[in-house]
Amino acid sequence: MFYLRHSYLTPEQSYGHAKALGKNEENFIKTKTKAKPFYDKVTLESRLGHLRINESWD
Repeated sequence: MFYLRHSYLTPEQSYGHAKALGKNEENFIKTKTKAKPFYDKVTLESRLGHLRINESWD
């Protein structure tokens, strides 16, 4: 029952556990190799340019 109430690690136990498992390197490689879900050359002007028809507010 004690472990159910206190199911967290102590600071000494949790320090460096991700590094020991290699999670940082694994996530870095996964992030670098992941395909980008967007185009590099998209700007607000190119997306909203069709809304700019006429600027004669006078």
